[in-house]
Amino acid sequence: MNQLRACCSVCGALLLTALCGLFSALPAHAQDDIRRAVPPPGKALVFIFRVDREPLAAQVPVVVNKELVGQLANGTFVAATVSPGPTQLRIGQRMVSTLSFVATANESYFVRVEAIAGQTLVRTVASPMSEPDGRRALAQGFQRP
Repeated sequence: MNQLRACCSVCGALLLTALCGLFSALPAHAQDDIRRAVPPPGKALVFIFRVDREPLAAQVPVVVNKELVGQLANGTFVAATVSPGPTQLRIGQRMVSTLSFVATANESYFVRVEAIAGQTLVRTVASPMSEPDGRRALAQGFQRP
């Protein structure tokens, strides 16, 4: 019986250790202070945020490396953790903006998106930004969708 209790204690300690390790390894986009978010070791972070000159109600989907990471409304952002190498962004539905770059490990990338009203569809324009400018822009109150 004592061996069973010892085994349970050891298993519980291992589970607790594993869970602590899991939570400390959460992607940086799960962190609260975006100004200090850093990518996990060996990965890159991509922040995509939307600023419209004339706010539009439409939401635009954001796909990073063929994975939907969210829908952007004006004044919101999404973030994705990517592996180093070729990275492709697709923003929008039928009138899609694309942006491709080569991500480097331990780097953060920032992309500003603007939705522009068309005659029948919303189109988007995606522009890369420097890290200091991107972090400064995000610090001005962007929300997660």
